[in-house]
Amino acid sequence: MKILTIDVFGTLFVPRPSVPAQYLRIVQQHEKCSATVAQVQAGFHKAFKRLFKEYPLYGKETIGYEQWWCLVIRETFENKISLQTAHHVYDHFGTTKPYHLYEDAIPLLTKVRAMGFRTAALSNMDPRVIDVLHDLGLTQYLDETILSFDTEVEKPDIRAWKNVENIFGVTHKDSDGDNLLYHVGDERKKDLVSVPGWVTILNQAVELKKDILKVSDDQFVVKSLVDFSTPSQILRHHREFLGACVTDQADQVNEDQDYDSQDNKQTVSPTGQQKQAILIWLRFR
Repeated sequence: MKILTIDVFGTLFVPRPSVPAQYLRIVQQHEKCSATVAQVQAGFHKAFKRLFKEYPLYGKETIGYEQWWCLVIRETFENKISLQTAHHVYDHFGTTKPYHLYEDAIPLLTKVRAMGFRTAALSNMDPRVIDVLHDLGLTQYLDETILSFDTEVEKPDIRAWKNVENIFGVTHKDSDGDNLLYHVGDERKKDLVSVPGWVTILNQAVELKKDILKVSDDQFVVKSLVDFSTPSQILRHHREFLGACVTDQADQVNEDQDYDSQDNKQTVSPTGQQKQAILIWLRFR
């Protein structure tokens, strides 16, 4: 079986301008606010982290995700904005208005489906993303939309990918090697995960001097996955990598940041020993 799971936020679409910039703009449309984008960004990360710990899964079993987000939004502004204004911000992010659909998202999904892959969105976002995916025209290219909100298993827990296997009926690797299980995402800590039987692909906006970057013996950066036209080419290219056809020394890669965010991409910095080959999909923007 051939499966491609793909992260949503930061991989298929991205907020433009940034989440903090949009928060600030909407708040200033309704109230006086002297905060800067940098202050909003810092406040957002602090509020998100604290409230996700206090009310896991966007408050699924407690206050519900709408109230949860309104708490995050108000706390981002040190509780100096009204609940009504917080709702304006919340409603905005339930639409397609905040997001930019990457131009290669649909071509990628179209191509891999033509190659015989089953496709699934695998996301840690709340259920509003289902409407966003539909309104962006992405639902027709996805066989499944699998949310941690529903499964109660978040990436990078490997059970998230085991759930995918169960949904699609994958029980073990085919003896003839035809099982191709790929995941594409943009966060190193949540998407670049060692999962038995899977190849994880990290999508990062990083400029390289070469089309192919060898990070380690089993980690490579490739320019694009879209250029592959058949599953056999994917396998052959992958095996060529494993055959050590790339011998160039890796370019310098910066250390990754200390936090995971919904509006900031992290710099690629794979660490530790992986038991499987990991390809890093590089998209230039």
